[in-house]
Amino acid sequence: MSDPFFFLWSPDPSRDVVWRKYQHLYVAPVYAILFALWRFNSLKTVFASKRLWRSEAAPLILNYVWLLFLLPLKVCPN
Repeated sequence: MSDPFFFLWSPDPSRDVVWRKYQHLYVAPVYAILFALWRFNSLKTVFASKRLWRSEAAPLILNYVWLLFLLPLKVCPN
């Protein structure tokens, strides 16, 4: 999901983008948005599938309960 924003090595010249040389400047805000996007997509996927709902809903809900009520705000990533 992070392509073509981040490159760990120089890509093929046909796939290279102009802003790659500036990725060290925008990495933090984009990763923050990407983190939120991963959380949103995990919820969307679980709620959309009855098969996943049975196996993944309880651990996902437990994770959010832990994040909201038991984790100190200083270390909470959200």
